[in-house]
Amino acid sequence: MDEQRFDGLLGKLAQRRVDTSRLERGFETRVMARLRAEQEEQSSALFLAWRLAPAFIALFIFVTALAQVFGTDMEIDHIAASPARQDGIQLVRYMGND
Repeated sequence: MDEQRFDGLLGKLAQRRVDTSRLERGFETRVMARLRAEQEEQSSALFLAWRLAPAFIALFIFVTALAQVFGTDMEIDHIAASPARQDGIQLVRYMGND
């Protein structure tokens, strides 16, 4: 008996039309305003990145040129500069045999 009553209530609910006109009013306008606001946020960040890119490129070129002009021609002994060798030297110094 409860199933029949439940089915009847579901049937009445399916036939009933809900008034959504209050929610529909201005829906498209609200959606478009929100999309425009999100697009402006994204475009402003992208715009700023594109505006700053030439400055960063110029800074990179300037620093590279300075390194070339004022750089040293000294060769590095990679074996002496290896971390394993440095650890051994530090251990010897720590033990007092310097």
